Amino acid sequence: MIELIVIASNAQALTLLEEFTAPGLLAITLEDASANQSVEESISLLNVSNAQENMPVWDCVQLFLLFEDWESTQEGLPILYGYGVTENQLAGFRVVGDKDWIEHIKDQFHPIEIMYGFWLVPTWHEVPQEAKNYLFLDPGLAFGTGSHPTTLMCLRWLLNHNLQDQSLLDYGCGSGILAMVAAKLSARPVYAVDIDTVAVTVTLDNARLNQVMIHAQTPGKLDRQFHLVMANIVCQPLIDLAPHLIESLQIGGTLILSGILLFQVEAIKNTYKQWLDLEVVDNIGDWVCLAGQYRQDQVALK
Repeated sequence: MIELIVIASNAQALTLLEEFTAPGLLAITLEDASANQSVEESISLLNVSNAQENMPVWDCVQLFLLFEDWESTQEGLPILYGYGVTENQLAGFRVVGDKDWIEHIKDQFHPIEIMYGFWLVPTWHEVPQEAKNYLFLDPGLAFGTGSHPTTLMCLRWLLNHNLQDQSLLDYGCGSGILAMVAAKLSARPVYAVDIDTVAVTVTLDNARLNQVMIHAQTPGKLDRQFHLVMANIVCQPLIDLAPHLIESLQIGGTLILSGILLFQVEAIKNTYKQWLDLEVVDNIGDWVCLAGQYRQDQVALK
């Protein structure tokens, strides 16, 4: 195995920890570069409801990206550069021996409570006795473990609303976490869409693990409209996908958008104002979540 060492800012490290995937990538861990000590505890801090406030703020973070072999490391570099990492941030490579890295990674992920007694539980842990509801979810190949602020805000929206018999579309589903939580909260039917076939496969696997019914697919024609459409992606795709997302929404339905930074809010609002009025419903640091209802009087403006 090959370990690639990357020096990153605090914000960049958080994004890579949650979003970066590549063929042959086995694990990502991080350390405070200036202190040179492991911060396994910090990873669990990312998962609580005030994640942004509890995220340790360091001038310099060391990321350790563990790949299967040298070939997969080389394949991962261009993907890493796509996240804004430069060659100057590469601190080096090292060959890793036969240490049990699976157990090492397991030690860093523990059950976490989102809110209201709803827990996310790695499969190697027992469900906490105090859990009123829970979802089994392991860190893996697809984005979405509940730790990134954009995902956390969507989870909080779902847990703060009555989803009984509400149909829901999760667009950009990643691991399927949002779709599965919705299904656990009695939304039905629940659809999940992602451009990444790996994400679709992971979502279906996770749904089977949690014994929830989810229809997962790559983008294509959906022969229905939904009470709720949730998209946790990033600004430009949210702008580009606006007509498609609105087309999937019932009149009177609610659109929930995340993956948006404060300075991008007006651009998103202006894009969607011909269909609905979006308002900020949650924020964590510089990240915001927007929601709005598709009203009858705005249908004529389509």
